[in-house]
Amino acid sequence: MSEVTFTYPSRVESEEQMLDDVTGVLDEHGIEGDLKRNILLVISEAFNNALIHGNSFDPAKGIVLRLVVNQTEIRADIIDEGQGGLERVRAHRSPGALDTHGRGIGLIRHFADLVDFREDDQGRLEVTVCFERNMRNQEV
Repeated sequence: MSEVTFTYPSRVESEEQMLDDVTGVLDEHGIEGDLKRNILLVISEAFNNALIHGNSFDPAKGIVLRLVVNQTEIRADIIDEGQGGLERVRAHRSPGALDTHGRGIGLIRHFADLVDFREDDQGRLEVTVCFERNMRNQEV
């Protein structure tokens, strides 16, 4: 099992570094194809939600990304420093077909095998996503 934790300032530029870091971990573990693309998409969506909705682009606030990779699954925890995120997730409604915003939570739920949203006692939102490592997901 491998576990790594990264912390990023809440700046738009942090997403590129985060994607580079996640890609490096996935490459190190031989994760490729559809599974790799799905993981990157989901983590990117959760990261952007933390950046925009959780931390309101405040560079003084951080976004923590914890990745755990083992033989059967990949788990990512994305944690912001905002307040009230769980209420916003619960109140989220699917966007209309032509809406250009609000699709992130639906994409996260569609592509991850397991999704969990929870708040800690300080109000920070933690999003956990899991992906099963199996041959179906490993196709290139």
